[in-house]
Amino acid sequence: MKRLKALLYIRKIDVLYSRPFRLVLGCALYALSLPLYYLDRRRADALLMKAHHYCDSAALQAFLCGRVKSVVEKSGYVQTFLPANRVDLDLLRRKYMFVAKPYKGPREKGVIIVTFSAGFNAFFRHYDVAALVKDYHLVLEPEWAGYCKSEILSYARIGASPVVIECPEWLDFKFVTELGSNLTPVEYGCGSWVDFNVFHPIPGTVKKYDCVMVCDWFNYKRHYALFRAMASVREHGLKAALASTAKGDRENLLNVARYYRVQDNITFLQTNLPPEQVNVLYNESKVNLLLSYKEGANKTLFEGMFAGTPAVLIKNNVGVNKTYINDETGRLIDEGDLPETLVMFAREYERFSPRRWAMENISCEKTTQKLNATMRTIALQQGEEWTEDLRVKVNDPWRMRCLYEKDAVVDTHLDSYLRS
Repeated sequence: MKRLKALLYIRKIDVLYSRPFRLVLGCALYALSLPLYYLDRRRADALLMKAHHYCDSAALQAFLCGRVKSVVEKSGYVQTFLPANRVDLDLLRRKYMFVAKPYKGPREKGVIIVTFSAGFNAFFRHYDVAALVKDYHLVLEPEWAGYCKSEILSYARIGASPVVIECPEWLDFKFVTELGSNLTPVEYGCGSWVDFNVFHPIPGTVKKYDCVMVCDWFNYKRHYALFRAMASVREHGLKAALASTAKGDRENLLNVARYYRVQDNITFLQTNLPPEQVNVLYNESKVNLLLSYKEGANKTLFEGMFAGTPAVLIKNNVGVNKTYINDETGRLIDEGDLPETLVMFAREYERFSPRRWAMENISCEKTTQKLNATMRTIALQQGEEWTEDLRVKVNDPWRMRCLYEKDAVVDTHLDSYLRS
């Protein structure tokens, strides 16, 4: 019975998280919206946005984009779709907001970075955003691919200045560009703000694991794809470590590992390891895996790179910037090639140099330089002054902070835009 349960679990996840299923779901939601267009326009538009959000077909997204534009262009309309806010002001400030540059005066705006859908929603609820953008430029950092959401679209056409939005997934970059609003895409995301002082190589560390997955023990992470690959090269005796950032369903995963008879080669580590211990785990592993079909920008692949651990990503993933996976940093593969790829890394992991590439291209300092150039250009085009550059930020598990503590700043001018 347990083997049957495991098999059904595998088949269910393979279907529900696959691109073909998401395409069918998108088409179905769009079809449902059509008869409602003249009967209940608001419900029809809600279905339309969900159709665009869930599908990963460039053709269907392009087809739907025209109608999405009409939703965005109605002043104040898309904000009516915002969900109930569950983030209080203190949590918003601690976790979801970062003052990259304080307000300098009437001729020089500040810059605020806001992260995650919950943060976008809460920022809108707690602050008068329409007034605030007269004194601040905004940068949005979403956590998940699929940007046709009210929490994001509410910032389109807010004020006269562009709102920069991080888009590591090319489908989202294309959508934001075609939307033609004041949302301005850049190609990096959450994974480009790793603290390289926390995640770094530890000389002399013994490799205990042939591969590691640092992610939630939830369905969409598809750990079973690893178990299946390990089973097909059983003679190599590969060992894997699984560390979770949330509890998830450990027992279900263990049952699936037993189905493939690799349970003795899997080490389940405790949930919510502190970053310093996660760094040790990366150093103890030969390769770092991400096997989900759809993600956000993902941080763990890039934390591993800074720790000196190469990465493997499947080609049909949606969410990660695939140009970051190259000959220095790892392998972008078809899932069918995972078994032989694991064997190759078990033998040849030392010929990769992911930290060097990451430091030169996607470190928090390099990313800040890119964002600074973008924001400075926007400011000068708006006839503003630019006398102070952005502070370098890093993403911790539960907050954003300055890389250099001495740069932290409290901007009391923000309080003048709090809603009463």
